[in-house]
Amino acid sequence: MINLYYIYVFRVKKDSRVIYVGSSRTIGARVNEHRRGMREKSREQPIHSYLLSNNLKLIEDVEIAIIDMADTKQEVAAYKKGWNHGSCK
Repeated sequence: MINLYYIYVFRVKKDSRVIYVGSSRTIGARVNEHRRGMREKSREQPIHSYLLSNNLKLIEDVEIAIIDMADTKQEVAAYKKGWNHGSCK
C-alpha cells in the first residue's frame, strides 16, 4: 500500500503570495490542526504566529491549495526544499 503525501500551500488571496508549504497524508486532519493552532496558544506554530500578527485568517484571507503529491517523506523534503517559505520561517 502506498501512503501518499499531499503537498499543500497557504496562499494569500490578495496577491497570490505563497507563505507556507506543508505536507500531510491526512489533509483534512491537518487543516483542522492548523485551525486549532490559530485558536489555541499552546498549539501555535510559526505560521500561525505569522498569520495572527498580519491579521490574516485561513479561508477568508489565505487559501489552502493542494499542489502536488509524493510517495515518500524524502520526496516531500526535496519538493519543499525548492520553495521559499517567505516571511514565516
